[in-house]
Amino acid sequence: MSAPYWAERTAENRRRTYPKYKGDTTVDVVVIGAGLTGCACAYTLAAAGMNVLVFEANRVASGMTGAGLGMIVPEPDAVFRSVEAQRGRKVARRAWEETQRAADDYIATLKKLDIRCDLKAATTYVNAFGFGDADRKSTRLNSSH
Repeated sequence: MSAPYWAERTAENRRRTYPKYKGDTTVDVVVIGAGLTGCACAYTLAAAGMNVLVFEANRVASGMTGAGLGMIVPEPDAVFRSVEAQRGRKVARRAWEETQRAADDYIATLKKLDIRCDLKAATTYVNAFGFGDADRKSTRLNSSH
């Protein structure tokens, strides 16, 4: 088994480590996971004046960030019709709208931090096994960013 794509391309001596947390503290927010998303959230919250603590079980960006595809998918990991059937159309629509807004905010944060990446809008395609599976299709990756 090979190493995750991004971890494989980062020299071991460039992967930062931090001491284990010991002690007590009081903070406004605790972020679990120091991947790109967790770190971007922590930055955004700290920039808004909150006292933030980030916990990571392994190394920064070694989990999903290191192994992920690097896509920002602006929809929940659920089928719209299932959420609509369980919670109603209003709740389902709100979930999709808020997820899109969160994706846009995430993109704005990455740009503000000048993260070196190939951030660009792209069309996604879904290989559906059956007619109902096509409902999971994403028609928009992000806004005009």
